[in-house]
Amino acid sequence: MMCSCEKDFALKYFSHQIGNATELKTKERIQVTLGFQNNICNSCKGLPEKPYPRAEIYGLSSKIRRYYWREIKIETVKRFGKWAYEQEYNDWLIALSKNKKKYKEIEKEVMEKIKKQHAQKPKYIFEKKPSQDEILRKYNVEIININTTYVKNKDRKVKIISNGIEVTAENFAKYYFEKKGFNVIEVESIPFHVIFGTFMWILIQDPRDTKNRIVMFGDRIAYEQKVQGKQIQTFLPEDYGTPGFYTRRKNDIQKHLDELARDDDDLLWLFNYWLYHSFKFRNYLWAHRDEDIEKAKILIQILGLDSIKKILHYMIKNYWDRYLGWPDLFIYNKNQYLFVEVKSSKDKLSDNQRNWIKGNYEELKFPFKLLKIHKKNTQQKSKAI
Repeated sequence: MMCSCEKDFALKYFSHQIGNATELKTKERIQVTLGFQNNICNSCKGLPEKPYPRAEIYGLSSKIRRYYWREIKIETVKRFGKWAYEQEYNDWLIALSKNKKKYKEIEKEVMEKIKKQHAQKPKYIFEKKPSQDEILRKYNVEIININTTYVKNKDRKVKIISNGIEVTAENFAKYYFEKKGFNVIEVESIPFHVIFGTFMWILIQDPRDTKNRIVMFGDRIAYEQKVQGKQIQTFLPEDYGTPGFYTRRKNDIQKHLDELARDDDDLLWLFNYWLYHSFKFRNYLWAHRDEDIEKAKILIQILGLDSIKKILHYMIKNYWDRYLGWPDLFIYNKNQYLFVEVKSSKDKLSDNQRNWIKGNYEELKFPFKLLKIHKKNTQQKSKAI
């Protein structure tokens, strides 16, 4: 059922969606059989609304946007729908496809209004997160502190001076470890998507899975090349990437990991063999680039079979909550390897990075350090640089 306070809005703007709902943890589609009923939501009952904040990702760091995403959506659609009617559009979705800039303008106005309302009378209480220092202490993260010189550019992007050259924080860290005799690759998350997509496609896209359904998505390669691409069609279970998928197929997942490969050499051979077969699934995950495939091969060779199985098991437990936040760098030599997160002087850990640090401490247990590059002093950009 749904609350009748949203009946008019739902019928006017989302009539094509009101017959079904989706259970968040399993993505199971549930038929709405009782329609609209009175006093279903907490607001109509006079109770505080429970917040369901969206994940803190790139472009979604504002707490107003994260907590009030639903209110922002509803009010923006209402205002845009009214504007579209005044412009004599018969369908607001057609108007949206042709006037995205106008929609963004209205959305910005709505956000400002909600921001003021929140300041006067908050609907949601923002969760108080542990400080970055508390997180680092709790999960025993070793910190490498370096003091160096920063330079300010006109575009306000702060870079670091290394041997008289402007470099990013990541490149500064890369040079730092290379001087100490390490090989360094920039990883973040995508190479791990490559590993996951290549080794798990055959289980996730199991044709015997009764929850499999057709999925259509745009060709990622064509998108990056800014050319017209074809729609790609593949199969995915409707609960893919959720804890519900892991619970439902836990025994099959464990069997797949147990039988994945005999040894490290066999694992690399299997990776190369399955690259072609996993292409559609990897394309769906944006894990298709050659450079990321090469990085994945290095990770497989250095980490070995047991560690790769550990990564696969960690990710498949709750893929959509664990696919981001991986460290910036992977460094290695003949004797050791290490994951490194790089932060310049004012940078803070994102929610996804905090989540990975927690997961690494509790499950993955990889050697990990935070490299903090502190500001010794700041120079204005010199013409000579």
